[in-house]
Amino acid sequence: MNKSDIEAKIAALELEVNGASEKASNLKNQLTEQQELLESINKPKITSKHLEELSLIIENEINDFNFDEYGEFTYDIEIDYNNIVKAENIEFDNVDRITELVVNILDSYFAVIVK
Repeated sequence: MNKSDIEAKIAALELEVNGASEKASNLKNQLTEQQELLESINKPKITSKHLEELSLIIENEINDFNFDEYGEFTYDIEIDYNNIVKAENIEFDNVDRITELVVNILDSYFAVIVK
């Protein structure tokens, strides 16, 4: 074997590797699509009418939630270089209360089957 034969063999192998990588990428994309399709098929079904009703009920309940209560938020107070007081890093602390509210709404809306 001479230099040109080896270079030709390297070029052929590089083409084969690139083709295999492309094929593997395509297969991976197809696999992901099929997995997403399976997840979608396995989801519980709900009509658009029921979804709208649930959305309105949840929206109304969350709008009625009192976010102004003391202790609902954690925040840092700072005084900047102009002597202006600022609240930073504001976090809502009672996500569990919102979650409980939504779960109670769902529980009252649906007939829950306990297995």
